[in-house]
Amino acid sequence: MRKRTQKKSSLWVRSLALVVVTVALSAVAANADIITYQDGASPTAGYTGSQDGTIYITGTGTTSLWGASPEMYIGGDNIISKGRVTRSLVRHDIDPLPAGQTLVRATLKLYMFYTTNAAPMDISAYQVLKDWNEVEMDWYNAKTSPSLAWQTGGADGTSDRKQTAEDTVAVGVTGVWYEWDLTALAAQWLAGTADNYGVILISDVEGQQADKVFCTNERAAEHPILELEYVPEPVTAITLLVGGLVALVSRTRRRRK
Repeated sequence: MRKRTQKKSSLWVRSLALVVVTVALSAVAANADIITYQDGASPTAGYTGSQDGTIYITGTGTTSLWGASPEMYIGGDNIISKGRVTRSLVRHDIDPLPAGQTLVRATLKLYMFYTTNAAPMDISAYQVLKDWNEVEMDWYNAKTSPSLAWQTGGADGTSDRKQTAEDTVAVGVTGVWYEWDLTALAAQWLAGTADNYGVILISDVEGQQADKVFCTNERAAEHPILELEYVPEPVTAITLLVGGLVALVSRTRRRRK
């Protein structure tokens, strides 16, 4: 009988802990603040701290400057340009969070308005490791003033970008905002442990399927967005939760003896 009672008590403690954790996390999420970075809109209408653009190479090996276009292309095609590969880079300058706050989520949002093929395509976001300029970059160069080449064409080198994606998203239909989770990377930017050169977006079927086309800052609307969500640190609710659960477990154990 005693073992059965102990088992029931243990299950009761675990169930209660799960409920309390869920409620506490919901309370924290409800009190989170959000700051949005978007050219011409937020944090203020005067914000101009982002860059974006496309780098590409055709099936015959040619490239040119394409960073000032009102569209960003990701993927490529084997019909019109015979194996053209397209990739896009996005960067937002960000400010430190308010004192006593901690980042809980960072999201890159891009609006796709056109494609020649609605079939889903996986697009991954990779951390960029060197500086670049949207109006100077191409498949081989990150910028030209001062001159800075990609280690490998298309920013493929280990000194150009991280080789592991921050997030991968299936992109299909048009007229939709797509979101990439950049929380871990943005936390490094805010902490000063990584330079903020943004991300490069790369398709898993380059030069084969079709371009997915997104809005850039040069377009009239739907400019790229970087959204930072943050809460007070330390989170009082979580601190109290941990202390309460420890006390509850200790009390339960004493009763078993």
